[in-house]
Amino acid sequence: MGRLGRSVGVLVLSVFALCALALPAHAESLHGFAIDSVTGEPIEGLEIALDTEPERRTRTSFIGLFEFDNLPSGSYEVTLSGMAYEPLQRSIEITGDATRERFELTPLLSADEIERSFRVAVHTSCTVSNWQLQDAQVRAERLSGEGGSVEESFDVLTDEHGNAYFPWMQPGVYRITAEKDGWEPVVVDDLSIQYPREVALYLEPAYGNLTVHIEGWDPRQGEEPVNSDLSDVTVELTGVHPVSHHPLVTPRTALTDADGKVEFHRLPPVSWKVRATKLGYEPVEEIIDAVALASSEVSLELPSGDTAIELDIVNPFPDSAELAEEMGAGGRDAPSPIRIVGAKGTGAEGVELTASPFDWDAGLPDEMVFEGLPPGRYEIYFGAAAGYETDTDAWNRPYHNQEVVAFSAFWSETVELGHGERATLQVKPELEPATIRANFRWSARHQAPTEMRRVNRSTFTS
Repeated sequence: MGRLGRSVGVLVLSVFALCALALPAHAESLHGFAIDSVTGEPIEGLEIALDTEPERRTRTSFIGLFEFDNLPSGSYEVTLSGMAYEPLQRSIEITGDATRERFELTPLLSADEIERSFRVAVHTSCTVSNWQLQDAQVRAERLSGEGGSVEESFDVLTDEHGNAYFPWMQPGVYRITAEKDGWEPVVVDDLSIQYPREVALYLEPAYGNLTVHIEGWDPRQGEEPVNSDLSDVTVELTGVHPVSHHPLVTPRTALTDADGKVEFHRLPPVSWKVRATKLGYEPVEEIIDAVALASSEVSLELPSGDTAIELDIVNPFPDSAELAEEMGAGGRDAPSPIRIVGAKGTGAEGVELTASPFDWDAGLPDEMVFEGLPPGRYEIYFGAAAGYETDTDAWNRPYHNQEVVAFSAFWSETVELGHGERATLQVKPELEPATIRANFRWSARHQAPTEMRRVNRSTFTS
């Protein structure tokens, strides 16, 4: 690091000065340059901390430069620290323009020690994935010999690539330790380091468990849109980077049970992306923070999709008022003549819906809507019949013939629905009148019950 290092330092100083004069200022940013106060050479690998909320950190490059951008105007405390240098703290005022600062750090090594020093890089990663462990604490302890006492130690945090750099290592025997929450610590003893080198450390995760609970409205369990446990939901769990969300661990897939739950075991402490999918529902994704030793549970709500059937109903009974007078007496509600059945072998299998009962006096509704349906094939039925007797006095005679005029109407249709599709159908049943004759015989001692003096209309479904 003699003449060549000083040449690089002079070059960097010149470039830094030119940039300060020639480059346009970038609003709300801090550009820094760190050098050795004795040699004037740039310092690589210094850790820079800025007291923002949350705290921001970076490191100096191989030419001693660092940068923080997107900073609101105001006062900040910046701290520079690193192996072989005294820490340096300075108050910085950030204005609307780019702020450039030069920092001179006092070395803790003699000129001879600096001349003999070299750089050692320690790389940390997870044993079960390709995740490079950021913010792992790496400690290098120089020993007096193999199995000897500690002469000095240095602590460095790994960067976003899982690397910790020790730029001023002296030849000797070292103990290298790496620690991070959620991983088992790794210790390498009696490592002889006599020249620049790289050390790879692999940390074993402290496994955790995760239970995923899925809820949503299932039309197979009732007509009211009330959430309940959803079974047979496909849950995909992927280990991802906590910041970039890039995949780190191979996805695992499982189906929820009757309680709407699925369990995943032996999860390394990375962040996890949960994706839940089911026919007829909108997919849901959520990022779960790193799972450490304790078991965790997360609940997700699966919203119903836009799949729906809309029915425009044409009343098959033209004289509904007259029929209502005869058939709707007593204020009784009639069961709905509309029935929707999911076809077997499709995603709609098991769905069976009817509309709410309606008041016969008010007649049939003009339209009905069934929403939140799973995709599949549906069979839609309309069935209704109405009738009344022609001779009401005949009920008072022990022997009589009774004539009943009946009206029946039927309509059916099959529709195939994809995810998010809405089908609009016109229900136009054909009215078919018929006359039914019946012979009735009553005991001379009995009168016909009052409630049997009318032949009430009924509904039926196929």
